[in-house]
Amino acid sequence: MQFLTEKGDLMIQVAENLLVVNQMRPYPHFEEWVTVVDRALATYREVAQPQKVARVGLRYINRIEIPSSRVELEDYFTIYPRLPETLGNTHGTFLVRVQIPQRDEGHTMLITFGNEVTSGDAQSESVFMLDLYDIATIDAPLGDSELQKTIHQAHDNVVMAFEGSITDRLRQTLELEA
Repeated sequence: MQFLTEKGDLMIQVAENLLVVNQMRPYPHFEEWVTVVDRALATYREVAQPQKVARVGLRYINRIEIPSSRVELEDYFTIYPRLPETLGNTHGTFLVRVQIPQRDEGHTMLITFGNEVTSGDAQSESVFMLDLYDIATIDAPLGDSELQKTIHQAHDNVVMAFEGSITDRLRQTLELEA
């Protein structure tokens, strides 16, 4: 089942042994959003009466627009495809995916980075997708403080992955748009 707010900015999906809280634009700060997750978990616990949580996933999908049709990836990102000199340094569409175990036991970061193919003749910008997904395997009762700790640690891991994946030049570009 899916439940969508009238504004279309929040969707909650429920199935057997599954609760997903999707936040769309406008994005609130994590502290605001996590209270929505807490309420959804409380309702889910009341209705479904699950015994425990086996896995927590926290995913941020970042669509990054750079106002230029030709971008040197290393100027904006620290993660990108690196080709051998024999192949040259020009390439088209790309997708990079890496799975990284985190310091926190049970957490794994899945980073997917690629460019978006834009249609139309006037390509005045380059668009990239930076998908950051922290997956935590746990064995905790729903509502337990361990669950809250896991959600907050997943958020910290995503923030660290985002900050580690971009350069100061991209930070400046994003601040101009904010």
